[in-house]
Amino acid sequence: MLSNAFLHPSGMVKKTVSLGVIYGMRLREMRIINNLSQPELGAQIGVHRGFISQAESGARNLSIDTLEKFFSALLPEESLAMSLRQRLANNVLSARSALNISQEALSEKSGTSVNYVYRVENGLVNTALSKIQLLAKALEVDGLWLLEG
Repeated sequence: MLSNAFLHPSGMVKKTVSLGVIYGMRLREMRIINNLSQPELGAQIGVHRGFISQAESGARNLSIDTLEKFFSALLPEESLAMSLRQRLANNVLSARSALNISQEALSEKSGTSVNYVYRVENGLVNTALSKIQLLAKALEVDGLWLLEG
């Protein structure tokens, strides 16, 4: 599993890399491996080339449903055994249980509502990467672990 630490080209480890940047780098790498241009990938998933560019640079706050669209186009031979929503739901619940905190406490620590935490834990919300980072910080876990466990 990758961590949110990132080796900068200067050789220094940068520790505050967002999930958006990490997934952007992965998407770009997968697109290049698949020999697709940004417009070609955009046409496959129904978005403009500019959206692809912003996603790859980490400038877009992608949602987990959008990530699944990218993965389906770039890794068609690999199906996710469990949707990202369900994996996030399971891992948030697991981390919250390990800390022995309530949904109310998690909502306070993450700056979200109790209803939002409930919806995440039940796979009912298309969560954005920025919200996943808030939950990860509140749960004292790595944001990648919440999605990839």
